[in-house]
Amino acid sequence: MQLPCVDEARSAGGATATAKAIDHAASTSKPTPARSSGDAAKQLRIMGLLITDFPGQTHVAMWRLGRAIARRGIKVVPISTKRPTDTAGVHPFLLEAAEGTYYVWPPSAKWVLRGTPSLLTRGWRAIGYLMRCKESGWAKRFKRLPMIVLAAGLAARCRAERMDFLLVHSFAEAAHLVTMSRLLGGPAYGLRLGGDLDVYGVDHLSKTRHAALLVPAAENNADELRDRIRIDDDRLLTTWLGVDADRFGAIERVPPRPGEAVRMLTVARLNYTKGHRYAFQAVRLLADRGVDVRYDVVGSGDYLTTLQTEVAEMGVAERVTFHGAKDEAGVLAALREAHVFVLPSIGQGEASPVALCEAMASGLPAVATVIGGTPQMIADGVDGRLVPQEDGDAIADAVEGLIADPQRWLSVSEAAKRRGAREFDTAIVADRVVGAIERRLAGLPAEEPTDG
Repeated sequence: MQLPCVDEARSAGGATATAKAIDHAASTSKPTPARSSGDAAKQLRIMGLLITDFPGQTHVAMWRLGRAIARRGIKVVPISTKRPTDTAGVHPFLLEAAEGTYYVWPPSAKWVLRGTPSLLTRGWRAIGYLMRCKESGWAKRFKRLPMIVLAAGLAARCRAERMDFLLVHSFAEAAHLVTMSRLLGGPAYGLRLGGDLDVYGVDHLSKTRHAALLVPAAENNADELRDRIRIDDDRLLTTWLGVDADRFGAIERVPPRPGEAVRMLTVARLNYTKGHRYAFQAVRLLADRGVDVRYDVVGSGDYLTTLQTEVAEMGVAERVTFHGAKDEAGVLAALREAHVFVLPSIGQGEASPVALCEAMASGLPAVATVIGGTPQMIADGVDGRLVPQEDGDAIADAVEGLIADPQRWLSVSEAAKRRGAREFDTAIVADRVVGAIERRLAGLPAEEPTDG
């Protein structure tokens, strides 16, 4: 069976999924105090964590959140839609965790069979849901019909785990899958919105109608949900995913020494929207001003050849080094060597970039474009610098202003690290997420939803 429209669905494993990977990761990490007791019926005990196309380079932040939730005594069950075809640069512990993950595609005969009764008794609900996704057009709606079988298998798997809630790291096609799973008897669910709505397709009203919780990454994303879909605040939790503030904050920081080359760093996919070319322009300008600057680019992607051509055309090839994708240890090493972090992203898609959280938590002064949630992450001039998009001159000026004044550099560094510990730490984020889920579970009606 061809997977219909779900660009996030396929598996190598069938029905051997357990929560061992997350549970083991949590058991080897620092303990978290037990949660206060309350109404047991409202307390989160077992949570599914669905990350599409797991494991991938960008999944580490959501995985960290899963580990932090597991440290609270909550069983976290890893789920994904399909295995990715390319795992280059993926963190080794994510590759290991994939062995304990339940994959929706290809469908497991065991779980499809166990989901058949719900197909027979509730299948009309899922069909009705798809037919009401009118923004997709008839062809797309019919193409999604086989997804109902996958949704029934997912619902059966979740019921077998006695799952209280399913947190989904997607707002695209997987949102349809989990909505139908809910209609077929699966658990209450929440959707993570990691950027601008328009990046995630259409039919957002349908996707969110049955969602118990929506987790936008930044306030501008929350505003989109309020303004365009009329989502009430009691269903919203705006939060970044967080970092291990203790680990990243352990880096000792000193400003560039006299005569030392200034090291700029960007950690991002090699993609047009990441705006690398404007950082290259800044390198050229700084070099022309007599600054001995080096620019380290960490990340991989299909845009590499284009970026290599651009640095050659700008005459900065000897100053720019492409390192490829790095695992967490490699990113930490790069952060340790850098003097200024640069986030030159443009357009849509960014929200609360994990790489920026990591840089700030490590005390690395950051220069970021005004995009998505960066104005909520950085107080300009206090714990970082904000610059307009597509402006190499502004990036160069901000970098030079930081490195020219060691006391200012240190002040920004210390403020960034304090903010990282106060706001970006995964343990703090996990408390907020669990609290929001439990509040929503307490308010849900006892009867299952329909789409009628």
